[in-house]
Amino acid sequence: MSKEGEGVEKRLVQAGQQAVAWLAAHPDSIWAARGAAAMLRAVREHAHHLAAAQRLLSPSSLEALLPAVAPGLASPSQSLRCALLAVLTAFDQPHLTPTGDNSTAGAQAGGDAKVPRFMMGCLLV
Repeated sequence: MSKEGEGVEKRLVQAGQQAVAWLAAHPDSIWAARGAAAMLRAVREHAHHLAAAQRLLSPSSLEALLPAVAPGLASPSQSLRCALLAVLTAFDQPHLTPTGDNSTAGAQAGGDAKVPRFMMGCLLV
């Protein structure tokens, strides 16, 4: 890839970081949530190979953002809830380790199971 292309990808990651920071500062804003979701999807699609992008999309980044946006998941606004879910699903999802009664089934399936990513297709009313 050209140096110009690499520079664009780095700026895309920086914009994604700024969008997530803006959402953390304004977790009740549907526009901040929609913007962060769009930026995270763009980073995943165009710059995921960069170390900074991998850190941005990591489960630890998701865990850092979650306390700020968790109250919005109980919002009466379906649009806000949907936008926040789109943000949360844009991150790499943490591995799940089976516990309790499910531990035998998990061991048979090969141990840790990664949660599949999916795109949120909320019905916005």
